[in-house]
Amino acid sequence: MSLYNLLDLIQQYEWSISVLMLLIYTAIVRKLTSFNVLLILLLFLTYLQFYWDVTISKHFGREDISDLITALWYLGFGISDFIFVVLSCFIIRKNHLETNTPIRMIIYSYIALGVVQVITYLERFIFSTKNLYYFYEYAIPTVNASVTVIIFVYTAMTVLNGFSAKRLESDK
Repeated sequence: MSLYNLLDLIQQYEWSISVLMLLIYTAIVRKLTSFNVLLILLLFLTYLQFYWDVTISKHFGREDISDLITALWYLGFGISDFIFVVLSCFIIRKNHLETNTPIRMIIYSYIALGVVQVITYLERFIFSTKNLYYFYEYAIPTVNASVTVIIFVYTAMTVLNGFSAKRLESDK
């Protein structure tokens, strides 16, 4: 299995993994945190981008609107990534929720995803080249897979810390 296939496999299960991690995390923590907020918004974003992918993909191969479809592809994903970041930061700040390294890593990852989408769009339409295509092809699945791993590890650490705290309480 190639690296690209592995990353693509992780991406395919990103939504399911995120739902499971949200349920487990919420059952352990039992309060609103920046992680809950981020996961809920991420689930909506993933669904939105899946719908966008299906909708735009139907029109690939149409020569009469190929430039429009390509622009909608890159800019649609890029803009939705930026909206996710702004909305996440707004809700987290409005509710005075603490952020930690995993939360910031996920937010920075989506900033990077948006930047890659927009830069790839600009490179293709302004400079009429595809030099960044291979970078794009691997960068997007790598970042998405990394976010999934961060979500899984953070949830696992929360569960382990929750069990450790309960054990300490019972030992007293």
